[in-house]
Amino acid sequence: MNNPLKLFSWLIVCIYIVIFTGWLMNSPILFSLWGVIGWLMVTAAGWWIQKLIYGSSLTVKILLLLNYFMIFLIGLTVFIYVATSSMP
Repeated sequence: MNNPLKLFSWLIVCIYIVIFTGWLMNSPILFSLWGVIGWLMVTAAGWWIQKLIYGSSLTVKILLLLNYFMIFLIGLTVFIYVATSSMP
């Protein structure tokens, strides 16, 4: 693992795990303004790093899967927010 991009991609995978754990625990830090901005920035960085790493290595496959999962969580979070905020 001498490629710094692969090392950075594993760091993003670890951050994704922390984000998912915070999402499951309904963390007020994750759902604050700065938490959401950080979440979106890490997701964008994950997509960017995944595009920069060539090949079909395990690192790229894991990062691609987790990138899609983060997009799913963001969409689910927006759906839950809209559904609960429209309730009387």
